[in-house]
Amino acid sequence: MIAARRLTPATAIEARDHACRPNLPADVRFALVTAPPPAKPFAYATLADLARAIHRRRQGQSIQLIDQPAHLALRDGAVPGVRIALVDPIGERTTTLGWAYLDGHGRPALQQALRQEEAGL
Repeated sequence: MIAARRLTPATAIEARDHACRPNLPADVRFALVTAPPPAKPFAYATLADLARAIHRRRQGQSIQLIDQPAHLALRDGAVPGVRIALVDPIGERTTTLGWAYLDGHGRPALQQALRQEEAGL
């Protein structure tokens, strides 16, 4: 079982442009900020742990990964990340599962980690 560290949600959430400002301390390398607001950030030690958590939360539903910077409390400016959208059987986005902070890694790194998780590697 993966131990996720629950972080304190931001007191102010900015919904403009799908951006939120959860508190994300500088020592956090990988995180999943759940949607919808109020944002609930969970920190993970590795990208594989993050992928495992996303895989569990999606509960077999198809997902779409979208590069999307976000503004986080305790960080300067927008940081790169990936929005995780659930999609229906015809490929339409239905809802947002959350937003992933990848410590400077992009969508391809998350895609690879999710593939490995699905393959049981």
